[in-house]
Amino acid sequence: MRRLLAGLSLALALVAADAPTGHAAGGQAKLDGMLRWTLQSGWPPSSQQAKAAPDGLALPVLVRFAAPPSDAQMASLEREGALAWRRCNGRVLGATTVFLARTSAAALPRLVARPEVVRIELDWSPVRLPPLEVTVPLSRIDVLWEELDDAGLPLTGAGVTIGDIDSGVDVSHPALFRRDGDPLAWFDDDGGGYSGNGGEWVDLDDDATRDAEETLRHVEAYTGSDFPSGNPAGLTPGLDWLYADSDGNGQRDAAPAGGWGESSPSLGEPVLVAEMPAEGTGLDPGQPLYRLGQSKVRALRGYDGTVYRRGVDLLAAPRDPLFHGTPVCGILAGGEPGFTRLAGVAPGAELVIGTIEYETEPRFWVTLPELAAWAVAEGADVILVEDGEWVWEFMDGSAAGEILLTELARDQGIVVVAAAGNLAGNGQHDRRHAPPGGSAAFDLRLPPSDFRVSTLWLNLNWRGASDGVSWRLDCSAGSFTGAADDGPQVLPFPGGEIDVVVDTSTAGTHMLAFRASSASGLEPGGWLFSLDNATGVGFTVDAFKWDDLSGWNGFSQFAGYTDVGTVTWPATARGVIVVGAYSGRPGTTWPEGELNSFSGRGPALDGRRLVDLTAPGSTTFSAADSGWTVSLGSWYRFGGTSAALPHVAGVAALLRQAAPEAHPYLIERALQEGARPDGFTGEVPNADWGYGKLDAAAALDRLREIRHEAVVLVDPALRSDASGRVGPPAP
Repeated sequence: MRRLLAGLSLALALVAADAPTGHAAGGQAKLDGMLRWTLQSGWPPSSQQAKAAPDGLALPVLVRFAAPPSDAQMASLEREGALAWRRCNGRVLGATTVFLARTSAAALPRLVARPEVVRIELDWSPVRLPPLEVTVPLSRIDVLWEELDDAGLPLTGAGVTIGDIDSGVDVSHPALFRRDGDPLAWFDDDGGGYSGNGGEWVDLDDDATRDAEETLRHVEAYTGSDFPSGNPAGLTPGLDWLYADSDGNGQRDAAPAGGWGESSPSLGEPVLVAEMPAEGTGLDPGQPLYRLGQSKVRALRGYDGTVYRRGVDLLAAPRDPLFHGTPVCGILAGGEPGFTRLAGVAPGAELVIGTIEYETEPRFWVTLPELAAWAVAEGADVILVEDGEWVWEFMDGSAAGEILLTELARDQGIVVVAAAGNLAGNGQHDRRHAPPGGSAAFDLRLPPSDFRVSTLWLNLNWRGASDGVSWRLDCSAGSFTGAADDGPQVLPFPGGEIDVVVDTSTAGTHMLAFRASSASGLEPGGWLFSLDNATGVGFTVDAFKWDDLSGWNGFSQFAGYTDVGTVTWPATARGVIVVGAYSGRPGTTWPEGELNSFSGRGPALDGRRLVDLTAPGSTTFSAADSGWTVSLGSWYRFGGTSAALPHVAGVAALLRQAAPEAHPYLIERALQEGARPDGFTGEVPNADWGYGKLDAAAALDRLREIRHEAVVLVDPALRSDASGRVGPPAP
């Protein structure tokens, strides 16, 4: 750090001074804004970058030349120490005039002074992304850890089971095991303090004698290049993992290698944790170590329906192929406060994981009802639904999967939490009015042939009359028309076909669904969908699209679009807690505290406000599947409403422990009424933020006030009988 700051003064002097050569005057223009900000703030390179750059050139940059540089020019810059080119297979990475390099603040003056160099841009984000240690206090979750339940036990989620419907989980991640062993002593034979060089040992059998299997070492967990302060070399309690190197091979081995099995604590060579020091790193002499033992994952249901159970065959469970469920579980229940820097919200909870199965046609996610019902059968008290879509859905709460979630909450006492989705902000939804005698037109633009979409799905949803409503599609393949009350149709066009399905939900929503496909790819350009209203009453039309290339950023997009009405299915179900996402960090994409642009928002087509509250969604750090990164027990950035959702679900588990008899709708009400408005949210409740930002402490206070109240259901769609009352009689 000292070396970086010394170079920083040189670099800032260069860009600020008025030198006669003109290089300094032009120096500031050569440095992009992010690089200048990095230099001014003194933000150091991460430890991962520093480890990869023993020459001190740890700032990754893009260097642009005025013209294609010669080999001699490039070699000269490297020889002078201005930079080190980044190479792969001996070749400098780059194109014609732009090449990738590493430099430093101290070396920048030499690089800027070269007249052939016209621009130097930072090749990473210097923004400080908060880990859970930031988002947890931001949402006042840590306040709940100091509270006690009715039995006098701390609120950690103990006794509560959370069902995560997700992509699976890495059952080997140390953050997903409990610190349930007795304190163990460690010893330093060489007297130099802990170094991890084999001179230290942990007394696993408490006999004060060093045995061959008791050598103490650690794994330096990967944290990613933008983790705050990086992960310093050497043991960092709370991030890195200690282990007993039982076979002496210098690496932590897990089952099935080395004879470790289901009965082995932490499923392999013993993993140990120490209480985090108030400051600094390393281990203090005499500091006790604790063994990680039982997995927090009680059961996992695979794609094929096979259920893997703790202590039976959990080791055989499939991994997390999408690297999604693992960070979600880390936020839900990872680690333990005081021992894990990135402790999850409800570290005492049990987990059951239902693995989502995806298909190539709508409904893309086909197993929601089965997985939700399975999680309840496994004893889940809280269920979070970690996915969202909207193609060929009525989006009005009337689908069987939506009703199932409603009934789980209303009739079986399950707290169901769903994400508002990440499909706002990228032109994948539009909402327009169809006046009497007029039409609602939706201009969908397909990308150029370099990104040829082969399948496009679109549905137009509206409420009101369907008689007298017709549709028209104009595209490069021709014009197609039909009536809104026609039966299913297959309309051929050159190289493919268009399928049209019309339907009306039990709640009265009409849906006109299209599927256009071509083996050779759909022609790029405009596809104009029109809904013509020949009735005497106007109505509003929602247009939802998807294609086989789209992710959060749609490849095909509406020329005019709106984010109003972008909450995804099944968060459209009545009676579930719907969570949006806001930025819990400073950054350039979203100001700190602002609603994330991708966060779905309401209202629904029937006017219902869907979002209940928001939580930190971009970006946090959590447990990472070890197949994603380079070391056991890694941590990595994770974002989206997928990250906001487990913050709220974890708090729901803490509230369930505090008031086990409270109906889910009282927990929902406590979360709503405890949510925090501010200058970003504006007046609440509203369609974007719901009641505001998650405030766990305020939610607990509110729940304690209302925990014994009965729930009176105002929404007729939620009532299970004529009384409209759920729960105990009102006091």
